[in-house]
Amino acid sequence: EGGKLGIYQQKVADQMAAYLVPQESGNKVQVRYAAVTNNLGRGLLFEGDCMNFSALPYSPHQLELAGHAYELPPVHHTYVKASMKQLGVGGDDSWGAKVHPEYQLDISEKMEFTFSFRGI
Repeated sequence: EGGKLGIYQQKVADQMAAYLVPQESGNKVQVRYAAVTNNLGRGLLFEGDCMNFSALPYSPHQLELAGHAYELPPVHHTYVKASMKQLGVGGDDSWGAKVHPEYQLDISEKMEFTFSFRGI
């Protein structure tokens, strides 16, 4: 109802935002399916009911350890994250303000998330 719905294609390397300090980026919301493939079209197909999805060339641990982009290791893998929801970005400053309540995950009730994946 008024929202853009389409099929998009990008390289995993292009999901990295050029932040001053490397950090996770490229999360997509309300994804119905996502294919992560090599140049031959071989890879994995992920399917879920409006999932969050990202594919990055670095693990969360590698990103956390790097203070600058040049400190990231050579790219050898693709790290995929399929999830139900994601916590919002930080507060109003860059020195530790908490996420505003309206962007926090409500963990007072049980959350369930289902997705599937298969080789293609």
